[in-house]
Amino acid sequence: MNDYVTIKDLANELQMDRSHCHRFVRKLGIETRPVRPPGTRGSALNAISLEDAENVKKERERRGYSVVNNDPRVPRRNENGGQFYVVALDPEMRPERLKFGYAQDVQRRLSAHRTSAPEAKLLASWPAKETWERCVIDALTVGCERVSPEIYDCAGVDAVIEKGDRMFDLLPSQETQ
Repeated sequence: MNDYVTIKDLANELQMDRSHCHRFVRKLGIETRPVRPPGTRGSALNAISLEDAENVKKERERRGYSVVNNDPRVPRRNENGGQFYVVALDPEMRPERLKFGYAQDVQRRLSAHRTSAPEAKLLASWPAKETWERCVIDALTVGCERVSPEIYDCAGVDAVIEKGDRMFDLLPSQETQ
């Protein structure tokens, strides 16, 4: 049995871009080593120990990037319609920069956002109709500074999420429509 995990395999497991995974591993101070997996030819691949790989997974989960997110406010797919979501585009450097939107599959949409914002983190999502999107954005971003049509700088991120919780509690559920 191998005593290492390649960065390529770890990136696939964590649903990350390989180069971003490698940078994340280095940022944690973990050293990679070149390995040639059995049955492969050509260049060696970067790898880390199994223990280091588990530490990387735990750190990603601690930061909210779990591959399988069990938070009930972050559903994988709403069979009765879509989801309105709030994403922090760069939660470490600019936690107040939020992206608001609607998607049929929030996790797929988050993956798409991560192509340009690799650290993007889903903060919340609620069952919604697509036609509600503009109204909900307008309601949740009162007091925020507009950066682009769906991106805002909001000083009180927790207050925005709480406002969303209260607002969606008042709206009709998708099951009754």
